[in-house]
Amino acid sequence: MTTTMTHLITEPATTGLDMQKMEAYFLVADIGGTNARFAWVAAGDLSLHDIATYSVKDHDTFESAVESYLQDHNIQLLSGACIAIAGPVAGGEARLTNGLWHIRREQFCEYFSCSREHFWLINDFVAQSMAVPFLSDQELGMIEGGNADPEASVLVVGPGTGLGAGLLVKTAQGWHPCPGEGGHMDFAPASEIDISVWRYLVEELGRVPCWEDVLSGYGLELLYAAHTSIKTGAAQKLAASEITDQALTDASSLQYAVVQHFLELLARYAGNLAAATGAKGGVYLAGGIVPRIKDLIDDKAFRQAFEQRGKMHGYMETIPVRVVLAQQPGLTGSAAYLQQSLALNC
Repeated sequence: MTTTMTHLITEPATTGLDMQKMEAYFLVADIGGTNARFAWVAAGDLSLHDIATYSVKDHDTFESAVESYLQDHNIQLLSGACIAIAGPVAGGEARLTNGLWHIRREQFCEYFSCSREHFWLINDFVAQSMAVPFLSDQELGMIEGGNADPEASVLVVGPGTGLGAGLLVKTAQGWHPCPGEGGHMDFAPASEIDISVWRYLVEELGRVPCWEDVLSGYGLELLYAAHTSIKTGAAQKLAASEITDQALTDASSLQYAVVQHFLELLARYAGNLAAATGAKGGVYLAGGIVPRIKDLIDDKAFRQAFEQRGKMHGYMETIPVRVVLAQQPGLTGSAAYLQQSLALNC
């Protein structure tokens, strides 16, 4: 993909420049419920330097994790920052949806003597979305079918610790990301097995289940428990990693069947959002789970579930679906958002 803003920034790369030689540098971060990823970038450049990952549970506050990163890499002064967080952002503040961290712009800028005008706090799927125009073909996998409209909106969805979704709209000023919390829409069953899973989830959770309850790490675990309950009358629990490990090695296992159900649900969910947003620029599957199980995706079955929209089948079959395989799309997207914001503020 290309963008009207590519003349402002270079393609992403990882390198290890000497911080002392830089006149100004900016922190970029991708904060999820499990891991906090950090890097720094120079103004006008997407290259990610000194990438590091810290466990969220090892730090009581966000500032503590940032301080560890700065100390570990001998960084004395920040010129600015762009922080992507897995949670809704409002008024310069955000809380992790699946964690305890609370990030406040004023507190961060005061603590680190950072310019308030050069600090941006964004939703994690704003960052995931902003990364898409700057990913190489080698960082994307294709689910066969569709033909992207380069001027149309792009949709990014991603099951990981939670379930994120974001829309990217092309404008004369560059790419405009539209954040949302689409993972928390009500889960809509569409088959007998879906209905049985829905009933199990209602009883287990004590509420109407949302899409994140089936399309996330914990959602995969709930889905497996529901399948075992339906099959044997007694729910069994496995960690998401154990489910995917077994599915990848044994196509006759229940774990394999559960992962296939997971992928069918993901295709329907992505198709629903693509139809609702008119994302004819393509749908990109991000997050930590899908790249891991990419080899289990049956392109034909995925496309069928994605396109099955009655009168809109012809509309849906033109929309391509790709898998984001890049190692650090959240950091790349945070850097892209920062660089575009810096350029527009000049």
